[in-house]
Amino acid sequence: MIKIITFAVRYFRYLIKSKHYKGHGIHSPFLYQFTREVIFSNQDNPHFSKIESIRKELENDKTLIQINDYGAGSRVFKNRKRRISDIAKVSSTNKKYGKMLYRMVEYFDVKNILELGTSLGIGTMYLAYSQKAKVCTIEGDLSIYEKAKSIFEQAELSNITSIKGEFSSKLPEVLNKVHELDLVYFDGNHKMQATLNYFEQCLTKITNHSVFVFDDIHWSADMEYAWEKIKLHPKTMVTVDLFQMGIVFFRKELSKEHFVIKYL
Repeated sequence: MIKIITFAVRYFRYLIKSKHYKGHGIHSPFLYQFTREVIFSNQDNPHFSKIESIRKELENDKTLIQINDYGAGSRVFKNRKRRISDIAKVSSTNKKYGKMLYRMVEYFDVKNILELGTSLGIGTMYLAYSQKAKVCTIEGDLSIYEKAKSIFEQAELSNITSIKGEFSSKLPEVLNKVHELDLVYFDGNHKMQATLNYFEQCLTKITNHSVFVFDDIHWSADMEYAWEKIKLHPKTMVTVDLFQMGIVFFRKELSKEHFVIKYL
């Protein structure tokens, strides 16, 4: 109960700070266009219905699996045995944010994507349905990894490379094999120090146009602290706080600014 109340307080603080820009009141031409074309756009894709159909199947899957959680644990689940249906309902990227991820990939013509934390692969599929992009996704838990791989096969997505292993060991291996990263989606291990470590490692592969997306930036006091440290990093230029997600841009031509946008 205390955790729920604390989370509600964080959300209330966000509502007070946030502004419903919808492209207005933003002086940066770059962020003005991003807000209109990505965050508040209605751009759709016929593949979205396929992703949501798979989501419904998962939400009805009562299969019980045992999870090895290598991150900060869960606010909802109390033990390691969980139903696929419950994981799909609680841990999967929701439709609104999934669509936004897809629009981001399209808008920035993203080619190379790294995802830390596959879960059941809903967010991964939204990233991958832009066929120009190649997605590498890392998942620590074997049961989840195998389920996600079968889902990608069902969705006929051949541009996803799934890697099983802990981020601490697999991330350096992946980074050694890539020249640059256009987009990184941090969606696992909600611990402050781990998040900052993975952020620093991925910074070695950024370009001026790279985008980092952090899920659950208000998940805990730890994650909020990590988010503040990321905002202050000298390479960070512009950040967007949507409560559920935080977006980071590194473009040197931009002035350092931090936006809290109401995205309900």
